Amino acid sequence: RNSVVSGLRPDALTGRARASFYRQARPDVVSLPQHFKNSGYYTRSLGKVLHHNGLGPDNRQPQNDPVSWSEPMFWPKTGIYALKPEVWTRCQLERRSGIGIPKQNKPLTECADVPDDAYRDGMVASEAIKTLERVKDRPFFLYLAHNMPHTPLHPGKAYEGKCPYGLYGDCIEEIDASTGEILDELARLGLDENTLVIFTSDNGPTANEYAKPFRGTKYVTFEGGHRVPFILHWPARIKQGRVLDVPINAMDLFPTLSEMIEVPMPQDRIYDGVSLMPLLVGKPLTRQRTLPFFYYNCENLQAVRMGDWKLSCFYKTGRCELYNLRDDIGEGRDLAASEPERAQRMQRLLARWREQVGAKMPEPNPDYEPWE
Repeated sequence: RNSVVSGLRPDALTGRARASFYRQARPDVVSLPQHFKNSGYYTRSLGKVLHHNGLGPDNRQPQNDPVSWSEPMFWPKTGIYALKPEVWTRCQLERRSGIGIPKQNKPLTECADVPDDAYRDGMVASEAIKTLERVKDRPFFLYLAHNMPHTPLHPGKAYEGKCPYGLYGDCIEEIDASTGEILDELARLGLDENTLVIFTSDNGPTANEYAKPFRGTKYVTFEGGHRVPFILHWPARIKQGRVLDVPINAMDLFPTLSEMIEVPMPQDRIYDGVSLMPLLVGKPLTRQRTLPFFYYNCENLQAVRMGDWKLSCFYKTGRCELYNLRDDIGEGRDLAASEPERAQRMQRLLARWREQVGAKMPEPNPDYEPWE
C-alpha cells in the first residue's frame, strides 16, 4: 500500500522494508492522492487506508492527511481497529476463520459475537456512491480499500451462506456485489466510459487453496504471497477482455496515472515504476533498465528475482532454493544444486542489497509464549 501511494519501494521511503505510516517519517514525499489534488482533482480515501499515514492518538481511527485528501477519510467507526477488545480473542478468531492471533498480555474475555456492521464493506461502498454523486461534475480520485477478506471473516448477513466456499467465499461475494454497485453508479452518472477503475490487492491469501497454482500464502515470499489480481476497466481506452502476462507491480501505478492525467511526475526523486499506458493501448511495455526484484517477508529480505530466475533464502535453516518461474510457476523444483554458480551469484546480490538498504534480520523473541 505504501508503494501504491508513493510510487517507491518501502525501503526507499524509510530504510525499512515494511514502512508503515511513512507520511509521518517522510512528509517530503509527494503521495499519489497529493499529486492528483495538486492537479485540481478532488481526492478521498474510503476504508482501510491507514498504512501510509498512521493511527490517531486513540490508536483506533486513522489520522487525517489534508495534504493528500480533499476531505477527511471515511473509516467506519465499527471498522477492525475500533472493534471491542473481546472480538480479538483467540476463540473468536478461530471460530470465524481458523486463524489465531499472537498471545495478549491480558486474560482472554468471553467470546462475543462480532456485530453485524463490524466489517461491512457495504458501508464503504455506500459512502463511495454518495461521494460520486457529490463530485460528479469534477475530476476525482477515489481510493477505496476493502477490509475483507482480512480476518476475522465477517460478511454482512445478506451474504452469509451465499458461497459454497464458506465465510471466505461469502466475503468475496460481498466485495463483488459492492464493487458492482459502484460501477453501476458510474454508469448511471454517465461517467463510466472515461473513468479508469483499478481493482487489485496488496498480498496473497492466508490459505494456499485460494492461491493455486502458486505456492505459498500471505507473509511468505513464494509467489502465492505476492501474485494478486490486477484488473483495469476503462471502456474509452481499454479493449475489454484482454488478458496479459507481462510482469507489473504496485509502483507502476504512480507513473501510469500521471501519464493518464497528463501531469509530469515529481522531479525530486527517481521512481521505481514505469507507466503502463503502452499496455493499455495495445503496445509493448519497455522498462528502461533491468533490475532485480526483491521479496520481503514483512521486514525480512528473503528472495530475489532476475528475469525468470528466483532465489529464496530462509533465515531459520540457512537453505537457499532456486527456481525458474517460466518453467515452474509453482516453485516445486529446486535447481540450486544443478545451477550452483547462478545460485551463488544471486545469493551475493541478495547480501549486497541487504547491506545497502539496511534490511533487518529476524531475531528470537525471548518473551514469546506459544498458545497452549
